[in-house]
Parts: sequence; C-alpha cells; structure tokens
Amino acid sequence: MTRFLDCPFLFLNRSSKLAALNPGLASRNVMPSTAVLGIEISDELIRLLITTYNKITPTSLENERYRVRLDANGDVASVFDKALSKELLSAPARLAFLYQKPTRHPAWNMDWEDQKKPPVGFVDGPAKVSIVENGSARVALKIERKARGSKFSSIVRLSAGGERVEFLHTIDWRTAEASLKALFPLTATNPKATYDTGIGTVERGNNWEKLYEGPSQRWFDLTDKDGGFGASVLSEAKYGSDKPDDQTLRLTLLYTPGVRDNYQHQASNDWGRHEIKYALSGHAGDWRKGETPAKAAELVQPLMVFTVPRHGGALGRSVSFARIGARNVTVMAMKKAEDSDETIVRLLEREGKATPNLRVDFARPVLSVREVDGQEHRLPGPVRLEKGGIEVDMKPFGPRAFAVRFASVKAPKAYTPLALPFNTDATKDFDGTGRSISGELLPSKIQSGGIEFRLEGGKAVRASGQKLAVPKGRRLYLLAASAEGDRPSTFGVDGRTTSLKIQAWDGFVGQWDNRLWEGATEDEKTFGWSHKLLGIAPGFIKRDPIAWYADHLRLADGSNDAYHFCYLYRYSIDLPAGAKTLTLPNDPRVVILAATVTDGTENDATPLHPLYDTLQDHPRWQAPL
Repeated sequence: MTRFLDCPFLFLNRSSKLAALNPGLASRNVMPSTAVLGIEISDELIRLLITTYNKITPTSLENERYRVRLDANGDVASVFDKALSKELLSAPARLAFLYQKPTRHPAWNMDWEDQKKPPVGFVDGPAKVSIVENGSARVALKIERKARGSKFSSIVRLSAGGERVEFLHTIDWRTAEASLKALFPLTATNPKATYDTGIGTVERGNNWEKLYEGPSQRWFDLTDKDGGFGASVLSEAKYGSDKPDDQTLRLTLLYTPGVRDNYQHQASNDWGRHEIKYALSGHAGDWRKGETPAKAAELVQPLMVFTVPRHGGALGRSVSFARIGARNVTVMAMKKAEDSDETIVRLLEREGKATPNLRVDFARPVLSVREVDGQEHRLPGPVRLEKGGIEVDMKPFGPRAFAVRFASVKAPKAYTPLALPFNTDATKDFDGTGRSISGELLPSKIQSGGIEFRLEGGKAVRASGQKLAVPKGRRLYLLAASAEGDRPSTFGVDGRTTSLKIQAWDGFVGQWDNRLWEGATEDEKTFGWSHKLLGIAPGFIKRDPIAWYADHLRLADGSNDAYHFCYLYRYSIDLPAGAKTLTLPNDPRVVILAATVTDGTENDATPLHPLYDTLQDHPRWQAPL
C-alpha cells in the first residue's frame, strides 16, 4: 500500500512563512507517497494548532514515542521507548575516540590490533547545554563540548509524532591518530546484527580479526535474540560501522590515521568542518516489522517545503506521481530516459519478501511500458498494463526498472524570445584571450528550469548599456555568464534596477575544504609528501542555477582544454506591469547568449531552505606556527 507520512509544520509568523522542519510543527497533514501536497496557511489554521506531547528541560526531551535524558557529560544516557515500555540503552550513547595507526596504507586500512582495544577517550564534559527548539513541532537540545583538539556542537531532537531520536553534529575536527565513532550500548542483545547493503541485507557477527569494520548503507540493526524488540541506527551519509560485542553498535563518523614513513599528508585526513546526522529508532519484532528501511529513507530524504502564491487547479490539494501497492516496495528513482521521451521508474523490494501482482499507479495514464536494465536497454518479456497503471512481480530484494510512456499533457508555451543585438561570438572568443565555448557542443535550444532558450549558434551580446524592447510578460530570463570572474551587475527595466551577480563562465562552481601546503606543486607524488600543513581553505558552492555546461573549452590555437569546464547560467528579472525597456549593464565582461520573457507562473515555488549543502559557515583554519 502507499506509505503516508504524518507531516506537521512550524509557523514562523502570521505572514504565512512556513519552516522546513522535515517534519516540523503544529498542523498535521497526510503526505502521500512521491507527491506534492499544498497547504494554505491562514489565521484559522493557526488557531487550530494541535496539542502535542512534546516536553523539554535542560536535561531531557519527550514526545509521544520517546523519553530522552542527558547525563552530566552531555551524553544521551537514556532513551525510553514508550510504545515498547522498554529502555533502549544499557549505557550512555557516546562519541568515542579509537586509536588508529595502521602499519600500511593508512587512509585505507584499520588494523585489528587497534580496533580490538577499548576507546582511548570520549567527547565528555564540561558540556554547555541549551534549549534551541521548544515548540509543538519539535524540541531540541544543543550540547557544546571540546575534546582532543576538536570542537563539537551536537543537537539531540525529537519531532511531534516522530519515531526516531535524531543526532546532529557540527564538528571542527583536528584530532590526530584517531577515529570518531558514535557508540550505542543497547539493551537488546544478539551475537548478530543486520546491515543494509542498498539492495539487500547481510548479517554479521561481532568483531574478530578477519572482519572488524564493515560497510552499510542507510541503516544497521540489532534485534534482541528472542525477536521481541530491537533498535536501528539510521545514517544519512556514514557507511562504516562495527559491532564489538553482543549489545553494542558503533557508527564510524571520522577517521584520521596515524602515519609512518610514507603518506605523511594523510595524517590530517578529515580535518575541517563536518555536519553529520544519524538517528536511533526502536521497534517491536525485527527490522521488517519496525519498517526500518522506510524510517531510514525518511531521515535521508526529508520533506522539502516551498511557498507558492494561492492558486486554483484541477488536481486538488495533492498529487502523487507514483503509488505503490505494497509497503515493502519502494520507488528508487523516477527520471527522464536518456534516449527517448519515456520515464524510467526503478523499483526495489526492500524486505526480502516475494511480492507478486504489485500494482503501480501514476499521476497520468500509462500508454506503454517495457522492462529495462541499468543501462536502459530493453529486457525480454511483457509488462502487464492494468487500468492505466502497471502490474509487476517483485522478487525478494529484487530491483526492477521500467521505461514508461505516459499520456501527454499539452502545456501552453507561455514564453517569448527576446531579440538581442548580437555583437560577439562565444564560440570564437568568449573572454578576450581567444578561449571559447566549443561550438559543436552548444545546442540550438537549452531547457533550464522549465524555460526554453533559443540560441543562434554562438552569437552573443557583450553588455555595454544597450536598451532593448521588452515583450509583454511578467518575468525575463537571461542565459548569461561573465567572461572574467563573478561580476556584480545592474540591469534596469523602465528605470527600476535589479542587481545580479553574474557568475564566471569557467573555473570551479564548488569546492570542498582544501588543505593548504607549504611549497606544494600539483604534480608531486603524494605517497612521498612531506610538506608542512599551513591551514584549510573553506569550501564553497556558487548558487546560481547552471543552465548548460561543457566538460572542456576551446583554446586560442584551436586545441581543447580537457576537463576545464565552462558554464552558462539562468538568471531572472521580475518585470513590472507594462514594462517597455530593458537596459543592460555597462560591462562588456557580461556575456548574454539568449533571453526569454514568460507570463511568470512557471517558477513561483520558492524553497524555504537550501536544497543542498551551501558550506556557508565553513571556517578558514590556519595551522599554529
């Protein structure tokens, strides 16, 4: 059957701002699977805020499902599962340091001689604890600590109706010769635990000399040997773990190995800023009965919240793109086919249960369907079409993929190309030095964010204050890039100005934290590295939407500069009613290849939180002299 999520939200204020709390506070709404749900925020709805069981003190949190208590060190000392009437922890859940200095290949190896020993220490007091959320949607405590040269800002939180205890850590890591592990001593006891492999599970025993650090994907689980209850560790993006005894699970968070003669640079691996999220979830029976795969997916793929103007529509308050007839089968992906106008739908049976005659319905009727492999090549055999949907048989832990052709929906093309006074060719000289976009890669049309740009080869405009007549519409879109660095630019529409920063056509659009070395050159062999670490340059991500890119650019002599990416970006300017004239910046380094005017209804959904990591708070670090 379709899985529904109970999704309360938090109202920030009476101006209909909605917080992206995934899930958050106050108004309970049913969220269908693979769906969009519209909720109107009004004074009446605010007055109908539900009462929740959320409670919080400086040392405890509570919701309908769990009662959580902190100890004097700032560790979670108790997680009482009210649904099971059981304590889940046999000792505090702690962050543990394990000594690590492998004899060979330090970045890749852990040695049994190190792993079999107890932790050399823990992240402990003195702890500064504060209440950072106290509402109907969620309660949260922040615990700030320092240990072994690193800083830890940890949040423990519970959501209204939530079935997991969430742990979020912001860590400035500077610890040497150590791994950091999240330690969960459980009341369940079993010599074996179950680990998620992505498309199946595997059982492993306690650590021993041939296997003492193993992989898992989104979760691993310890169910008591009597089968009555258990607990799962859910992980957003950490994939290594171990099990030192019958009652303890450990999730590996960070790893900075000690080094010997070679690979000296690896002695600072993982140093820098880290944001880590994982959770603990209790359950009756085993992980199947507890629906652990679904809970892990909810942690990793939280609801995303957008605001839109109030509007009507024939689809109602919600529309589900795919409805699955069994809880143990999930949609792994829905994507555009690489070589056709079909949609690829990937399914996975995730609990090890054969599931015959599974029905899958979609938002639009299915005209045709064929099974495909991972490369989207046709597989033999028919797929059953039934009443506008499909019926398939799923094997235990079996992945299957289908190319589906839906009934078409004719959407009106509410856009008008804006004629540009071309004065340059981006495929001959983009930046004034002879470097250019490779003309054979540039298409005649570019679709970006639902907007179509029509190109005329490499013809472009270098901005120099030109005035252009604007067709009727509400929003103007530009396909543009800067020929030299990111350029602050001012566009005018009938005397009203809009400021944009036009991003560079080349260079990096994002980089992770980067270690800086004294006297280092790019072509040096890293296994003999002996340079002094000077510090860490913070990572960054440029936020403007990339409309098109190429994996190389053309040099002045006609040769290709491989892996030197180049980009064109999509920018928008809201137009006032009756807009007549667009004035371009007086900056020839701003290069515009196309422009489109629309009725402004195509991109009215605004995310209320970043949809990906922004790295905005990553600090710069300088090594001590």
